[in-house]
Amino acid sequence: LQGRKDAAEVIQRLAVFPEAKVRFYVPGLWARWGENHPEAALEAILPLAADADFRVLESSQAFGVRPFTQQLGAASIDFLADWFQHEDPRVRRAAVTAIRPRGFWVKNLDWAVQHPGLLVPVLDRFRDEADRFPANAVANCCNDISRRQPLLALSLLGRWLQEGHGPQIEHMARKGLRSLSKAGAPRVRAL
Repeated sequence: LQGRKDAAEVIQRLAVFPEAKVRFYVPGLWARWGENHPEAALEAILPLAADADFRVLESSQAFGVRPFTQQLGAASIDFLADWFQHEDPRVRRAAVTAIRPRGFWVKNLDWAVQHPGLLVPVLDRFRDEADRFPANAVANCCNDISRRQPLLALSLLGRWLQEGHGPQIEHMARKGLRSLSKAGAPRVRAL
């Protein structure tokens, strides 16, 4: 598709292809196409983040959104503002997973690893999260933070527990502090 004037049209046709194995590659194509216009690419990737096939969901955050969070750094948080508040829990999950400091099948986000405090305002939006799918992503993000900045993760999740937020808060705290718990951190037991 490189150099084709109709590249966006071709990618759009592939995005609605009936076979999920084809749609799996589309987020990466949008990311490549949208290197110079991330807003348009993210808008095109958003429906794929809500795809019925789990492989396409994973591809949308890992190969579609994550390249922009690497390229744009902390500014990517502003680009994903609508995603964090989206009605579909799969979209919310994709957005949080895309800003995780440590990558699962992708590179670590250097800016998020070095400055995890930048993620706190985003994560605070999820303290009342009712759906387990994005709650797991928030917990994984907190666990990533706890590996480098344990006090930050402890204070964030401790505050949530103390204030009594949302139906998933205990789950997010347990899962978000699992690395510290395995290491025997005394403050984790107290929480």
